[in-house]
Amino acid sequence: MTTWKSDPMPSTWKSDPVPWSIPSGKLPPGLSLNTATGVLSGTPTGAGNYPITVRVEDYTGSTAATKSMEIVVSATALGIGTANLPAGSVGASYTSTTLTGTGGIKPYSWRVAVGKLPPGLGLVGTTGVISGTPLGAGSYPVTIILEDAVGTTPVTKELTVTVSTASLNINTSSLTAASATVSYSATLAATGGVKPYVWSVSAGSLPPGIGLNTATGVLSGKPTAKGTYGFTLQVCDQQNPVAVTTKTLSITVN
Repeated sequence: MTTWKSDPMPSTWKSDPVPWSIPSGKLPPGLSLNTATGVLSGTPTGAGNYPITVRVEDYTGSTAATKSMEIVVSATALGIGTANLPAGSVGASYTSTTLTGTGGIKPYSWRVAVGKLPPGLGLVGTTGVISGTPLGAGSYPVTIILEDAVGTTPVTKELTVTVSTASLNINTSSLTAASATVSYSATLAATGGVKPYVWSVSAGSLPPGIGLNTATGVLSGKPTAKGTYGFTLQVCDQQNPVAVTTKTLSITVN
């Protein structure tokens, strides 16, 4: 049986060889070089042209070669993934929605290119979040534009936010009678629309001595004359455009 003897490692070989290197230039962000094998790998995160110089040497370190080359990283086309936007209700907090983008190089930048979001809603350009409290009912078509960090061709998409509202109504159906020279108080009630409400008397007149607080809808005072006083109450809300409704009531002063 023959025993083979391996040749010893030449004394000129490096003990920790690093045959591959990049002496000048930079790899695209996200890529790396395995200095032992010469393998470039990773996922590039920045588009552009990246010129580099690659160097390789043998294990003795006495022989080396260099070569200039360039890695070109192109960004994929931008896209807006959001298919539609949720509906909202006047006066109610809107379901916070984040627009989604695809392709390109982050961070993204969002804005409304055409049209307007419902009053009370806003778009955060750096995050694509639409939030707020809608103040006006209706259908609001908007064209959203998406741009990326490296100038990839922007992309647009038309989306629509539909906002509905409960009708504005005066719920008070009647008012209690009053007595002359006796303090009187009654609070009018309304529902729907967008608070705060603004109250007024649009026709007729209140009993003398009784006034209306336009902000709270409270009727109060000391009536000074007997009789039945008919009047038309009006309430307005804060929608855009403003919602208005009226109701005819009366107060009898004994």
